[in-house]
Amino acid sequence: MNTSARLMNRNLLLPVIFAGMMVAFTASDALKGLQSRFQSGGIFRAEMEHAYVDAFTGDSTVTFGSIWLAKDGYKVETSDQTIVVHNGVSNVLNRSRNQWIISTYRPEEDDFAPSRFFEGGSDRFTANDAKTGERTTIRIHFTDDFDLLRNANITLNTSGLPVSITAVDQADNRMNTIFRFGRFVADSSGVFRIQAPAGVEIIDLREN
Repeated sequence: MNTSARLMNRNLLLPVIFAGMMVAFTASDALKGLQSRFQSGGIFRAEMEHAYVDAFTGDSTVTFGSIWLAKDGYKVETSDQTIVVHNGVSNVLNRSRNQWIISTYRPEEDDFAPSRFFEGGSDRFTANDAKTGERTTIRIHFTDDFDLLRNANITLNTSGLPVSITAVDQADNRMNTIFRFGRFVADSSGVFRIQAPAGVEIIDLREN
């Protein structure tokens, strides 16, 4: 499994999956509109609150952090780690261990990557739009039993920005992510850089 997949907290699954929607083929007009913003080079930036409820134990875990999503990468930052995937390279900075792990990024090995759910043709999932008041919900049902998720709902505000994602995986675990202060920004300078702390141990797992 990819290093970022091994080290990333499972609770961060939902905030990162929709970054790959720009490569999907779907009948959802709302999803197409969101795709076009990524294709135009926009980066979605938001504060997030993510809850993961274990179906077996009923335990709930809440994660807070910041997220940046682009058509060619993503960045997730929490209090104890920063994860950056960009230009085919995975970077995981673990602050508690003061380690920076670098590896070649392989989307097909990343259980948390957008491409696990949105790559390929429409035979992998179906999507349709539903209006609730002034908001639009993109309802996605995954048709491949090997996908991690069973279904997901992405709710957009009147500006077409994601405000929440809810999902259920194949084991009936439930995830809910709320985005606050979300917006698309055009300037990507510095977004995918990691500011390493003094004395950090760098572990480079890429092949020479």
